[in-house]
Amino acid sequence: MVCNNAGPLVGRGVMSRKALALNRMDPETSILSGTLAKTSVELTAEKTVGTDNNGCSTSSVSLSPFGKGQLAAEFKEGTCSGGHMILRKARR
Repeated sequence: MVCNNAGPLVGRGVMSRKALALNRMDPETSILSGTLAKTSVELTAEKTVGTDNNGCSTSSVSLSPFGKGQLAAEFKEGTCSGGHMILRKARR
């Protein structure tokens, strides 16, 4: 999974251009493993390299069906706030 670092996805409130540029230049990367639950896939970070400009890194992700051809992703970032986003299949 890749987050494109669009403003609304990388933090609450207004982010400076400098913070956005730093996130793009030094992305975090995680190796995730998971299990199937009744209605979701629960992923846990096995290894993470790097953090975002606030020092946060993903610790777990939950993926659930949402609407037609979409997934609701809820992620936790250790002691940071975490967040959520809607994922959809990219067109080819």
